[in-house]
Amino acid sequence: MAHEPALIGHADACAQVRATLRQAHSGHCAALVLRGDPGVGKTSLLHYARGQAGDMRVLDTTGVEAEATVAFGGLVQLLHPLRGELAGLGNAAAGELLADLLDGRVGGQWGRFAVGTAVLSALAEQAAVQPLLILVDDLHWVDPDSANALLFATRRLGADAVAVLATTRATTGTDRATAGLPEHTVDGLGADHLAAALMTHGVGPLGPGVTGWLWEETGGNPMAALELARALSAAQRAGSDPLPAVATCRTASQAFAHRVAVLSEPGLLWLRLLALAAGGPATAAAAAAAALGLSVDALAELTDAGLATLDSGRVVLGHPLVRGAAMTGCPAALAQRIHTALADALASEPDGQVQRAWHVAAGAPGPSPTVAAALADIARAARSSGAVAAASTTFEKAGSMSPPGPARGGYLTEAADCARRAGDLRRAARLVEQARPACSSPHSRARVAAVEGILAYHRGLPVTGSEVLVSAADWLPDDAAAERCRLLATAAGMLLAAGQDQSCLATAARAAALAAEHHLPVPPVVQVVQGIGRLLVGEVATGLGLIASAAPRSIGGTDAEDRAELTTLLVGVAGVCSGNPRLAREALAPLVGELRRTGALSLLPMAQSIMAYAHLLSGQITAGYAAADDARELAADTDSTDHAVALGVLAVAEAALGREADSRAHAQQARHLYRQTELGTLRDAPHALGILELERGRPGNALPYLREANSPRPGTDLSTVNPLVAPDLVDAYVRSGTPVPRWLREELHRRTGGGLPLRTASAHRCLGSLADHDTMDLHFPRALQLYQELNLPVDLARTHQAYGERLRRSGQRRTARAHLRQALDLFHTTGAQLWTERCRTELRAAGDDTADTRTPPADLTPQELQVCLSVAAGATNKEAAAALFLSEKTIEMHLSRAYRKLGIRSRSQLAARIRPPT
Repeated sequence: MAHEPALIGHADACAQVRATLRQAHSGHCAALVLRGDPGVGKTSLLHYARGQAGDMRVLDTTGVEAEATVAFGGLVQLLHPLRGELAGLGNAAAGELLADLLDGRVGGQWGRFAVGTAVLSALAEQAAVQPLLILVDDLHWVDPDSANALLFATRRLGADAVAVLATTRATTGTDRATAGLPEHTVDGLGADHLAAALMTHGVGPLGPGVTGWLWEETGGNPMAALELARALSAAQRAGSDPLPAVATCRTASQAFAHRVAVLSEPGLLWLRLLALAAGGPATAAAAAAAALGLSVDALAELTDAGLATLDSGRVVLGHPLVRGAAMTGCPAALAQRIHTALADALASEPDGQVQRAWHVAAGAPGPSPTVAAALADIARAARSSGAVAAASTTFEKAGSMSPPGPARGGYLTEAADCARRAGDLRRAARLVEQARPACSSPHSRARVAAVEGILAYHRGLPVTGSEVLVSAADWLPDDAAAERCRLLATAAGMLLAAGQDQSCLATAARAAALAAEHHLPVPPVVQVVQGIGRLLVGEVATGLGLIASAAPRSIGGTDAEDRAELTTLLVGVAGVCSGNPRLAREALAPLVGELRRTGALSLLPMAQSIMAYAHLLSGQITAGYAAADDARELAADTDSTDHAVALGVLAVAEAALGREADSRAHAQQARHLYRQTELGTLRDAPHALGILELERGRPGNALPYLREANSPRPGTDLSTVNPLVAPDLVDAYVRSGTPVPRWLREELHRRTGGGLPLRTASAHRCLGSLADHDTMDLHFPRALQLYQELNLPVDLARTHQAYGERLRRSGQRRTARAHLRQALDLFHTTGAQLWTERCRTELRAAGDDTADTRTPPADLTPQELQVCLSVAAGATNKEAAAALFLSEKTIEMHLSRAYRKLGIRSRSQLAARIRPPT
């Protein structure tokens, strides 16, 4: 296939483009990010891709610097050709949302990722009819909300005939957004290729040494070299006259500056007008030009120079660098005049009111409350549509347009909160610092402090966050008792995460007393926090009573306050802490479903992590693994708190499944993140590493990890004996021959006297391992009874195994075999492969030579597991796709692969092999 002349020297990039298109043609989504300096040829590669597309339908969008703050502007441009087809989408909700977006309507409180899921549905359905090629030029100038939505969809299109190609600068803020996608760096051309490329543009042949000089001056950048060559005289190009001592344009930016410098005065004013109007309607630009006294004749100068044009009713610049070249040296007063003219011209444009507000702001000579209020209205509409990144930028501009005072503080506070919701934590922190001096009233101080406190928690600093929230509550007057109570309850929840149990209880008690004093109902979140806190300090009956009274309101209540997300999350935590995973699942399943349905995913990683804990306790290890991996993926680009927790529980699930390499990698990641936080403990990561070492026969290596898992962070109030870790810690002590600390023995004996059943069962299991042959029967049977009553099958199996091992060593081989068989059966039922081989070895040593012909579960990927669990629970492919943020074809692909691995052919067989969560 012959290459276009403009692509001389880019053979590798062209090959990658063709490979990306081939993969999409074969029915699998493919993406490629082309990264490089301006003028190096990235846009030409997109043109090349368009020429290679064949029967693919092409959708494209181009980032424009002037529109980088317009919410979903890039997405509107990309999806506009689909406008007439949205009503026919199989996913009617997605079609309605996108139609509202294209029409500029706010369709309700859209979650941060709701638009991304709608784009996913639309692209998947279109690709089922005709393969799609998505071209995004200058991704770094596409508004963040559009970019996030498109990249969200791209990562979740699997078995879909979609190719996505995007260009971006060599070093931009898009690095994190495109992380994980295939990339190709587009470099400058070699000297020979540069000469050939210049010939295709009519420059040449060049004299001896001229090509080398051009290459050295420009680094092989074809656009810069072309402009520099055109600036030479014919004699200089031929090599007969000396070349300039100093090049006039060494970069692509200087190349456009060179063109701008030779414009007439009217031509330069036209160019500056079009640079500020880029992407907007041509009618508005023409009206503004008339207001500035410009004639249409001068526009031809720009078109001839390839700098700008009015094309298809829009203002189009010859290259994004034209804007910078045009505005360099422009007096501020002139720029304000141009903005004011454009604002006046846009007054009659129904679709141009957002741009008009920005031009009004840029044209204002100083702060203006009226302009600020108009910008704030635009920001609220963007926030309501889920465009939180654009909302943050617009609120920030509203703040800058406000005179010093409360209004400025309020706008900057909302900008900070939107930045936090968009995941831009550093920017949010900067905006909080800017907002704080302008917030003088108690309510405004409390509002900015609330944002600051929640931001601190998301950055892994729950103690700091709680202190800020408590201060905010103290600033508020008595007539804001409900808000004070809410702030204190949230602070108590943060202290719980930090392991500050006594402080947590004291703060929750303050909230409860405040509610009673003002005759307000005690919020369920306060009751749950108090309940968990009481459990952790040993007041079991009181703690369980508080949780029991609040949980029904959280799970089934209709009042929004009763069903607040934090309350529901904490009910899940309470279920895990108390050894009642069913309570956790009943609370979290509706919340997870609602968060997925609305696309409000900021809470989903933590909800899925807690759900994963509940699944693991329930013996549903594959379900726990799938939930934990989902949490990890969702939290990967967010804060350290959610990411550390997700990685930790995922490491435990992978260890139990026998996925040792993955477990070790994720555990080390979690430990690294944990060290950057104020979390009270992160037992899961070292616990996973410890049990892996134990099962590999290295108890001495396991001991440090298990001590770490059982030890809370210094300065916290957490218990020094964790009921989920202690049995493995004791096992490591015994098997390594290390003396068990006296304090540990005493604490275990104390716990057998009653209290939380999970703690009592764990203590009896530990003491059974420590007891001699004559007294072990006092402990193991009691542990088995309690684990059976709690319905914790993995812990039950491991207790049977430990008891069987002790019985065999005491010569009671027949009784030992019975317990070991029960353990092996439960390990197979739950999928806990880590312990099966040790159990088989013990059975053989006990005299049971019966071959265990059961095969371990197929090595399904996390997404295959998630799909299988959803379908096994009765979901259709369409329902599973909506729940998992995947396309239906991707669901079909994962199911097909899973069927092959499992050796099955039907959904009924799948339901029999894969046990869905109950």
